[in-house]
Amino acid sequence: MRHVTNLILHRLHSISNNNKKSVLMEQFSKNFSGITAAGDHFKNGLITKSMMSRGISLRKAVAVGVILLLNIVCSLSVVAQDEITIDEFLQHLSPLVQQVQEDFDKGDFQSVEKTTNELLSLFARLPKNAQEEYKQIGGELYFALTVCLSAQNKIVEAVNALETAVKNYGFNDYSRARRELTDESFSDLLGILRNLNRQENHENIEIPLSDAGKIFGLSKCWSEAKYNFVYFDRLTFNWDSLYRATIPIVLATENDFEYFRELQRFVATLRDGHTSVGWNHRDLWDNWATIPVVTRLLDGKMIVTEVLNDELRELQGIKRGLEVVSINGIDAHEHVLTNIKPFVFSSTEQWTNLIAYGRDATRGNRSESIRLTFKDDNGRVFESTISRTMSENEIPQASLFNFELLEENIGLLKIDDFWRNNFTGQFDAIYEKILATDALIIDIRGNGGGNSNNSVYVLSHLTDENFNMSAWSSPRYIPAFASWNRPREWHFGEPWIGQPARNKPIYDKPVALLIDESTFSAAEDFCVGFRSMNRGIIIGTPSGGSTGNPIGFNLPGGGWVQFCSKKDTYPDGTEFVGVGILPDIEVRETVSSFLSKAEIGIDNSYAKRKAIEVLKTRIKER
Repeated sequence: MRHVTNLILHRLHSISNNNKKSVLMEQFSKNFSGITAAGDHFKNGLITKSMMSRGISLRKAVAVGVILLLNIVCSLSVVAQDEITIDEFLQHLSPLVQQVQEDFDKGDFQSVEKTTNELLSLFARLPKNAQEEYKQIGGELYFALTVCLSAQNKIVEAVNALETAVKNYGFNDYSRARRELTDESFSDLLGILRNLNRQENHENIEIPLSDAGKIFGLSKCWSEAKYNFVYFDRLTFNWDSLYRATIPIVLATENDFEYFRELQRFVATLRDGHTSVGWNHRDLWDNWATIPVVTRLLDGKMIVTEVLNDELRELQGIKRGLEVVSINGIDAHEHVLTNIKPFVFSSTEQWTNLIAYGRDATRGNRSESIRLTFKDDNGRVFESTISRTMSENEIPQASLFNFELLEENIGLLKIDDFWRNNFTGQFDAIYEKILATDALIIDIRGNGGGNSNNSVYVLSHLTDENFNMSAWSSPRYIPAFASWNRPREWHFGEPWIGQPARNKPIYDKPVALLIDESTFSAAEDFCVGFRSMNRGIIIGTPSGGSTGNPIGFNLPGGGWVQFCSKKDTYPDGTEFVGVGILPDIEVRETVSSFLSKAEIGIDNSYAKRKAIEVLKTRIKER
């Protein structure tokens, strides 16, 4: 997102006269500062990582992550030399940005698509010489339309839009297109882009990193952390010493994959779930393949929770509930501790365990099989060698909202995430059913977050008073103060105040909230608002313990690094990042209770049963 903003600012400088430039730049920067930060957050993979860990396809995850690109690019076309003055442009700018932001906040891709097409129509009305001069803007607009259409599964239209961007407007960003458009239908056009890049830039993106490139990438991570990582002051070790010790390690790496893994190990020492290193090279993903077996830490054991290949299930007897005793002959816990946890980006031990004992535990080179030793409930131990090239049954995507009526007219509302399309519309569609209940369980276990505005929207229906969301702050760096050895200062953001829903009845019945270690990011923001309004009881286990806003930077070799730049707390300053949202009643699941819904189709989890028990009492007390 940042390089797109730079393009916009460059275009504004080139078309604005000296008298109008300062006003225009001030107005433009004001409107786009928040969008740029949000765009970095989505682009750099927090939601993508969360969705992929729960079985959602890479294409859909990335498409949602980059949709913020539209907010930047959709506001560009009026900047070019259209038959309007700068004053007229200024009049259009703010409402345009506001409209696009509102559409994005609602997850309304159709409206964003409509706005993009309208802007493309404006671009087409420019004089031919202006269109040629600002051809790059046309290419960006058509690429933005491609991503938006792809996110809606309109693949044929998306391919046509990309073809227009490439052939008519000279769009040539192969790296970005390859990263964001993974459907096979784009392969021919991606091939054209790849060849164009090699011809025009005289570089082959497959060339391994040089020693200088490796040092620069490591140095970029080291230096940017000092100024941008919001929790840098909390480090209990010497960051400079670790940097120096890592230099010979990265120089000794034999390929780019090993290099990026060492960068991951380096940055993971910061211990933050919104801080990470990744790569865009599709080739490197061959080193990051896994097997069609999903696992999780339960009762202190690594337990199989899902088998996504019929052969493994039917011919090899691998099923839910089996314990993984060892991996490639190494004790499962030792393997996770030694080979997986050092690379996990996490603020808490519970999130570390969720990731490390999950699918990351069996990742490796696609060409190499992995050997697992299993133990069943009867103590029988058997071994299976599983290929990382095995096909995988796609996990059906859960409904955004799932509502059901339980005993005593208690409603159960499962919210799968806070990012999906038409979030508010889908909630409104079931709200009448919620109003008809005598009590409500809201289940956000497994909710990896998304758009915090969506979490506020749900909360706004639970109270008739304003309510506080998270408080936030971010450090300021002032060189003169540093020269005087003064501690860095902090900027404290405006309080985030939620307001009750308007022109709707408010749900005022008893409510219980279910959370666990996979409740993360915007879902934790939901918990903060829920607790601050004193609306009900929270049941389960501590949440993942990480939220914030990352700032991202590109690395040599097609990589990227991001650092959490914003500190979030409860409104009174109490911290939950690095701790987790602590439940009022802690209830831990056993293997059988956790697997109950998958095995018998009914959620018999202890947390749900405890919530029903509590709400029955609250109903009687009313």
